[in-house]
Amino acid sequence: MAEAVQGRRAAKAIVDRGYRGRRWVEGTEVLTPNRPPNGQSKAQSARMRARFRRRSAIEPVISHLKHQYRLLRCFLKGFSGDQINLMLAASAWNLRKWMRQLASFWLRLLLLLYFPLSPKIA
Repeated sequence: MAEAVQGRRAAKAIVDRGYRGRRWVEGTEVLTPNRPPNGQSKAQSARMRARFRRRSAIEPVISHLKHQYRLLRCFLKGFSGDQINLMLAASAWNLRKWMRQLASFWLRLLLLLYFPLSPKIA
C-alpha cells in the first residue's frame, strides 16, 4: 500500500523486537532495534536510534486506532475491505483531531470576547 501511495518501494522497514521474520523482503531491508555492530560509527548509531524512537512514537497511535476505532477485527471482505476499514478509521482519527482543534479555537475566541485584552495604563 505504501508503494501505491508513494510510487516507490521502501528501502528500509523498521519493526519491533518481537519480529521473527526475514531480514530482506522483496528488496526492502527489515531493521530491528538490536545492539549496533562493532564497526558502526557513533553518527550511524545515533541515526538508527532516532529511527527506532520515531517508530516507538507511532506505536501508541496504532494502538489507539486498533482499540478505539475497531481495527482489531475487520468485518469487510478481502484486501479491499481491509483498505476501506483502515481508511475509514484514519479519516475518523483525523476528523476527531480537527474537531478538537476547532473546539479549542472557538473556546479561545469566546474567552477573548468575554475577557478582552486591555492595555495597561501606568
